[in-house]
Amino acid sequence: MINYKQGTFDSLYDRGDALGIESMRFENCTFSNCAFSLTKDIKRRSIARNIEVLNCSVIGCDIGPAILEDVRVHGLATSDLFIIWGALFNRVKLSGTIGKVKINQEVHFIDRKESTQGPFDDFRHRFYSSVDWALDITEARFKEFEVRGVPARLIRRDARRRPRRGWPRTARQARAFAASRCAAGARPGSAGIPAWRSSPRPEAWSPATSVRADRSARWRRCSSRPSRPWPLPGS
Repeated sequence: MINYKQGTFDSLYDRGDALGIESMRFENCTFSNCAFSLTKDIKRRSIARNIEVLNCSVIGCDIGPAILEDVRVHGLATSDLFIIWGALFNRVKLSGTIGKVKINQEVHFIDRKESTQGPFDDFRHRFYSSVDWALDITEARFKEFEVRGVPARLIRRDARRRPRRGWPRTARQARAFAASRCAAGARPGSAGIPAWRSSPRPEAWSPATSVRADRSARWRRCSSRPSRPWPLPGS
């Protein structure tokens, strides 16, 4: 296994390079403006196997529809909402303190056409039919976390830490919950409304148009910058 310690990786872009990255360990590293497996072509998705990410940070990064197998992430700081687009998981464990993470079923932030999304959906169903477990989050402490496209039966989680009955579980429910409590005169931190959900639209969950505009700008930056290879064995 190749080890990287206290490294800084800036502007590494994988735009459908069909990479095969494996047997790597990143410890106390920072990834800035990086992208992995950004593609709308299912034949050009990248694969990462046997990877360890320990106490690292991601700043303005994206992961596209990659295949992630035997990956362990312990402690991950995020600068904003870290979005993973249509990736597949097989024995991926998240533990420690994790920032804001959202796993989407869609492979592209705007293009939702059947000709683009359909092949990935078909492959996802076949992929998860042969997986023992996909995600293990039993030891993870998230600031925010949302996952779609991964069967619930394949996610290992700590049942003791489930939200209590009636507590918001999604961004939409959180906005409705906060709005109803504020309308009732509740103050942040009291009457059942936590301070971090003190407004009808929490900062972490911007309106869809804002998120779409932000992601569109980021993908345009990815397409306009020259490619730099991801670290590969022997490089």
